[in-house]
Amino acid sequence: MQTDYIHNGDFQIKSSPNIMFFYDRCNEFDAQRDKAMKKSIFCIIISLAFILTAESGLYALSAVAKSQNDYVFMLSTLRDMNIMVDNFGTDEQKKRFDDIRLLFKRSAERHYAREFIRSDALSEDVKPDNNPQSSIELFMQLKQQVADLFDDVSKNYISRSQLIMDSTSSEVNDILINYGKNTGNAKYFYRAIDPLTEKKPYKSGTYHYYRDKETLERYLKNGYKYLQDAKNLNSNADFLYIKKKQTKTSEDLDYILNVNLDIIQYCRQAKQYGIEMHRMLKVSEVGDIQKKYNITLGAITSYPIFDDRIPQDFKVDAVDNQKLLYKIERDRVGLEQPEPKKKTDDSTKK
Repeated sequence: MQTDYIHNGDFQIKSSPNIMFFYDRCNEFDAQRDKAMKKSIFCIIISLAFILTAESGLYALSAVAKSQNDYVFMLSTLRDMNIMVDNFGTDEQKKRFDDIRLLFKRSAERHYAREFIRSDALSEDVKPDNNPQSSIELFMQLKQQVADLFDDVSKNYISRSQLIMDSTSSEVNDILINYGKNTGNAKYFYRAIDPLTEKKPYKSGTYHYYRDKETLERYLKNGYKYLQDAKNLNSNADFLYIKKKQTKTSEDLDYILNVNLDIIQYCRQAKQYGIEMHRMLKVSEVGDIQKKYNITLGAITSYPIFDDRIPQDFKVDAVDNQKLLYKIERDRVGLEQPEPKKKTDDSTKK
């Protein structure tokens, strides 16, 4: 019988066939492990070399993408804000928005010129006086100014949304109480009345209250829901924390702007429900409006400036909800803008 030995450097060990098989398998495993480790090290070295070689190119590509994203986002935001400021802005807010327009112009010019980063960031020989700000730096300033203006604009939208909803809340709630299925007022709609001997116990223009009460209730509920959503966003802890940060990143400013845009959207939805309740409460006036302006029902819906069911103070909100300009719509019906009061000079009072 042949005897197998395991050679282990300084001595040899007598072994059985099973032990020899296990020993051979261990050697094969060690060889495969060493081969795999060499491949892994080779891949790591190649990857590091590729990253170091392409580092400057990746930085330039990142700046291009960042500038392009800022340009598209700010252009869209300013288009929306232009409507808000034009319809509701004070003289001071309109002046601030004019400054924002000029800053966007400078930012866009740097973007068009492909000046995404400052040249002195790449060379110490360039003097700051001869090196204009990059598009990314200007877009950062632009975002900050827009965010500051948005703070006033969004608060005004919340305030007006509250005003419009409250203007119909009392009347609608009275209708829900007085014109339910089992209420006394509603029962008179189904009682036979002799017009020669009896006086009608209700006004003809109030019958639709019974028919539309569920729709009015839904409008009232949804309007206050969207108004509260806007308030919740405006008082969100994360939103307030980021607004108070002394040093904000570009992502922080993007977040602030997006939240404000959401607040405006919620407020517009809340105001629209309030406006629709005004329309429904005065549905009997549609015929008179058509005769007054010589227009169709579709025109009244498309151009709320003609809809006299909406209180005059809230027509600007109805126009704004359709992203139209109130000053242009006002001229369509010949409404005059109230002239500012002139200061009297005491020296002329003689």
